[in-house]
Amino acid sequence: MSKKSRKPHGDDASEKNGRVVMLEEGAKGDRIEKKHEGKKSGRVAKKTGGGKSRRIEENDEAMRRPREEYNGLSGFEMESIIGNLFENGCSPARIQMAVKDLYAIDITREFPNRSIVGAAKRKRIRYHAELDVFLRTCLKTRHPWLSEVRVVRTAVSLHVANHGAEELLNLVRELGRPPMRKKVVRIGLSGGIMVHQVAEAFARDVCALADDLDDLPGAIEFYGLVPAFDVNDPPTDPCAFYPEYARNPLLPLRMRAYRLRAPQMIMGRSHMDALRRMFPDIEDAFASTRELDVIVTGSSAWTDPHNTLRKCLRRYAPNTVKVYDDNECIGDVSWEGLNERGRIHADEAVMTLVPLEEFPGRIAAGTKVLLVLGPCCRCLRPKQGILGTILALGKEKEKRLVTHLVVDSRTAKCHFGQEGIWQGAPGPVGQLTPVGARV
Repeated sequence: MSKKSRKPHGDDASEKNGRVVMLEEGAKGDRIEKKHEGKKSGRVAKKTGGGKSRRIEENDEAMRRPREEYNGLSGFEMESIIGNLFENGCSPARIQMAVKDLYAIDITREFPNRSIVGAAKRKRIRYHAELDVFLRTCLKTRHPWLSEVRVVRTAVSLHVANHGAEELLNLVRELGRPPMRKKVVRIGLSGGIMVHQVAEAFARDVCALADDLDDLPGAIEFYGLVPAFDVNDPPTDPCAFYPEYARNPLLPLRMRAYRLRAPQMIMGRSHMDALRRMFPDIEDAFASTRELDVIVTGSSAWTDPHNTLRKCLRRYAPNTVKVYDDNECIGDVSWEGLNERGRIHADEAVMTLVPLEEFPGRIAAGTKVLLVLGPCCRCLRPKQGILGTILALGKEKEKRLVTHLVVDSRTAKCHFGQEGIWQGAPGPVGQLTPVGARV
């Protein structure tokens, strides 16, 4: 029988795009692919069909196996045991031995891998990035006016948002315990992708609280400080996260959210005053934010092609883009441009309940401002320029914009690289090391 007519079989057979492929040993021991035309047979498909779907089916089948095979435990209970061992740093081989020693259950070495993949598929595994103590100490030492600093070892904005949510929960607990003992904590959200992720993670963390409720207030109120820019883009609405958690029976406290119903842009101070006179709801929104306890905001680099503010201004106020460019805008905080001298004034600007010029006064009055600064969620570009500008302005009380900072490690390292403390490439994939350290 010729090679063309012979059907492949066993481990040397697989399927690609309707063709059966056979792997043979070459003269030098190399694997050689030889394609064979023909219909897929049920027998071949059964033996060699898609590996990914087969592994998923095997994993689902393992979850449905009778309890007798797992010494009385269900498949999902076995998954919890393996997940706990994996969480404690055990390798698949070590998990196999531990399950045998602790539970007298024989499993294959591949079973832990399939269980971890299955748990990840069902969203039961969440990566929690660790903190960089060294960079945190550097920032805190050089900028002692910051109340708290977190530097997250990650290049993913979502990991920074998770730590931002933890810091926000710490602030809420601080306001709920003596001497403050606030019954209601009011939080202002400036909007944007990062703030949206922080608010979503915060609500999730609050829902996960069980018994540790002593320091929490009776209610938390969220206030959107800006209107939604685009109804088709949920993160532009600061309170878009709220409906998902509003009716959650696991919420240990009352949670309310207030959206700002107003135009996206204002055309000068006179326009703002006219809106407040014409629409009582807008005036009520301004009044409700006078007693904010915490403001959560993000920031973006002005030169980032994915900057949301730049896209918004190009559509609604192109003259403001020119004003920002002429004034060497470095980035934006709470939807207002910022340069080395401070806030950039423009007649046409985003409608906001708390303008950037009010931040120093609010901080002096006791309001906490949490800046959560991560890399661009699309191109992973660090934001060392805007971080350096905010920290430089913060040395003067009259220009201080933040009290608490959560930032990713690459942005912090690139910031120190500008000051000559770190060396390396500041690009998205640059590796930075301390000056003088061995590479």
